[in-house]
Amino acid sequence: MKKVVISLAIFTLIFLITLAFVYIDQWQPRVLDEPVAFSISHGQSLSEISLSLKENGLIKSRSLFEMYGKYKGYDRKISEGIHYLHSTGIETIYKQIMSSGQAKERITITIPEGFTVEKIAQKLGEAGVVNADEFLAIAKTGEGIDESLLKNIPTVEGTKYRLEGYYFPDTYYFQPNMDVITVSERMIEQFFSVINSFEVKPDLPIHEWVTLASIVEREAVLQEERGLIAGVFFNRLKEKWKLQACATVLYAIGKPKDRLLYKDLEIESPYNTYLSPGLPVGPIASPGKESLLAVVHPIDHNFFYYVVKGDGSGGHNFSETYSQHNDYKAEALKQH
Repeated sequence: MKKVVISLAIFTLIFLITLAFVYIDQWQPRVLDEPVAFSISHGQSLSEISLSLKENGLIKSRSLFEMYGKYKGYDRKISEGIHYLHSTGIETIYKQIMSSGQAKERITITIPEGFTVEKIAQKLGEAGVVNADEFLAIAKTGEGIDESLLKNIPTVEGTKYRLEGYYFPDTYYFQPNMDVITVSERMIEQFFSVINSFEVKPDLPIHEWVTLASIVEREAVLQEERGLIAGVFFNRLKEKWKLQACATVLYAIGKPKDRLLYKDLEIESPYNTYLSPGLPVGPIASPGKESLLAVVHPIDHNFFYYVVKGDGSGGHNFSETYSQHNDYKAEALKQH
């Protein structure tokens, strides 16, 4: 009897491990390096589509793909035309080939690091990819986004946009007049694809990680200073100082300014780190890979202050004391 129980336990374990591998292989989306143009002809059968997908290396199991499509009713919603597939995974592929209005025209659009949700919406809207207002509505609440993506993005009271910071800055290939949910999910999927590739992650909740990385992104101009600036913020957080990051004030104001005034630093906002201690309520922009990594690997130092140099390089002078910081500020003013 004991041998039967052990054998059953081993069989169950092997079955569960196999099931886990099948799930990861078939359903977990994997972002492709380059989008694959996949053509579906009028009247093409599900069997023919699955064969083509398998021949292109986009699925492993035709039978699983077909059974799932029939079970969900997706087989009746597939759209003919050219579909640019950006990631694999059975559910993800169906979402892409069900999108109506797929066109042969491809729009290449680059979202720079440090763009806010509002700037991203404006760029997508001007390119004719989505309606900007609809994109912002989704970004505000996350309503309609796949729950597997939303589960790692908390709803925090006081944030302007729930999805701020989670649209990864990258080059994307879209089509005109796309479904706003599809576009949003693609950019969020890319964010998680990038951070999941990191060998090490910071000892912070993901929302705090993205928030701090977004400040580093907006404060740093030179790549070599990202780790230094991240180190300053960690030093301030450790000592329970206010971060006093100008970029957070600009986000609270909601419009660009060449120069902040003292009255700007007094604006009442959960994003204003001159008034509120610790991190702001949420991210202030979309951080790129290097800023996310700067929070993972901040440079260890004793600096608590930094001020932009007056030489136009975009670099900063870092200091340990307020007195030294004031000397650097005076020096920068003389260079203007």
